[in-house]
Amino acid sequence: MSSSNGSISNGTTTPPPTLVATHLVSSLNGASTPPPSYLAVTKQNGTASNTSKVSTKTSHSSTTSEVSIKSSSEYRSSSFFKQTVSSLHLDGDILHAQCLKSDGTYGSSKLNLSECIGVVCGKLVWGRRDFRSHCKSVKLEKFTLIAECVYEGETIKSTLDLTRYLQSYDGTLGLKVAKPSPELSSLFSESRWMKFKIVTEPDASVVIQNAAFKDAFSSIAQTTSKHIVTAMTEDLVQSVTNTIRLSLREKVKVEMTRVISETMKRQVRDTLSVKIEEAFAAAKKSVLVSCSTVIDEAVNKVTVECTKSIIEPIGDDVVSQCSVAIAKAVTSVTETTVEHFQERVEILLEREMVSASLHRANTEASFLKMLQHVVV
Repeated sequence: MSSSNGSISNGTTTPPPTLVATHLVSSLNGASTPPPSYLAVTKQNGTASNTSKVSTKTSHSSTTSEVSIKSSSEYRSSSFFKQTVSSLHLDGDILHAQCLKSDGTYGSSKLNLSECIGVVCGKLVWGRRDFRSHCKSVKLEKFTLIAECVYEGETIKSTLDLTRYLQSYDGTLGLKVAKPSPELSSLFSESRWMKFKIVTEPDASVVIQNAAFKDAFSSIAQTTSKHIVTAMTEDLVQSVTNTIRLSLREKVKVEMTRVISETMKRQVRDTLSVKIEEAFAAAKKSVLVSCSTVIDEAVNKVTVECTKSIIEPIGDDVVSQCSVAIAKAVTSVTETTVEHFQERVEILLEREMVSASLHRANTEASFLKMLQHVVV
């Protein structure tokens, strides 16, 4: 008996399904080709099995675009997590971390990994539970979880990059997609979003219009926006402050040097020489008074010229540079928000498709087992 999502033999043993890469971008854009599902695989005990395969075609251009967007999102998100976490260590199932707070200090935070990581076919999988019960040894190397998983009597080494699924926000270690949605899981596990054909295929249009799907994605978008805006606001304030400081420092230095030099050369030297020549014969006191007067006049003129030549140009220059900084910050916020949202959507669908795959594999296995008993 064949299935559109994989093959199942007529044996009595039904191991869990194997995960297959999911092309999320093409499916969310309403492409006619459905996203690949998970293959349900079983072993045969002395009986031949019939298998069928379903191939998925994806154009070269859409694949290149998807890989570019995903790699950019994962790089920026992973880098931000690594910069805000000073240390990680694993104690049993509990992950301990030192996370950066908004005031610049670090605080302790922890997370139970057994509640969000499981094992499927000897591989560590996000969105399942109780991975410890299927592993002989578990260790943490920097930000990667490494485990030796037991599957059908064999030991398989598996790894999982925690930077893809975890986040650090204001001193707290948490999950990028933390809140499970029973309605969304039910939607992916049932046949109400399948088109009735000779071979069933997922209908993405029905999924996107479902209320549970919209609620889950709306929650992700709101959380992502909040985190990104907070982080980018701090960066914008610091950038504008540095721009103004550098502009004032350079402008004042140049203008003060020029004005003082010109004034002292022309006015102080010429006027002082004339005053001294005229007053030298009178008395030493007159010379000192004249010198004091000339110096006061020079200082006053320097002050006036500095005010006119420095403050006015600086105003326009600061406004221009601040406008550029704000434009760059807004562009960066928009790009970062979209990329983080897309990454969290991928994580959400990855978790739900694992559950749907297990449910489908168990249903098909039970149906085949029932048919086997009927035939016998």
